[in-house]
Amino acid sequence: MAAEAGLYVLDEPESALSFDSSLMLLAIMTDMVAAGSQILLATRSPILAALPGADLRVLDDRGIRAVSYDDSDLVTSWRHFLNHPENYLRHLRQNPDDERHLPPPASCRQRCCHARPQCAGHHHSAAIRMA
Repeated sequence: MAAEAGLYVLDEPESALSFDSSLMLLAIMTDMVAAGSQILLATRSPILAALPGADLRVLDDRGIRAVSYDDSDLVTSWRHFLNHPENYLRHLRQNPDDERHLPPPASCRQRCCHARPQCAGHHHSAAIRMA
């Protein structure tokens, strides 16, 4: 892909890519790194975050810190959704004011597994107006 090694800064390049295209981009980035390039990548994709040898950092209200792939909220959130979509979909209900209630935030998923019976009644009031 790249003719010469360099520093590449990418901001969410997966935003318009399909699953298969994201895998292709991961393969291209792997080749770029093998050729001596460095990649600084902002992503919301667990696929791109799986770049072999990547030094993952998270930027949140606690600042910038190192995180492992398996412990990143990016990965745990997707895994939880894929394993239990019904626990998220039940939070998507239309109210009379055209607001949709959002799924529980990541902070709750870390404290409370919504798949457990004791968490079944746990709800959040976060909402967003739909245009």
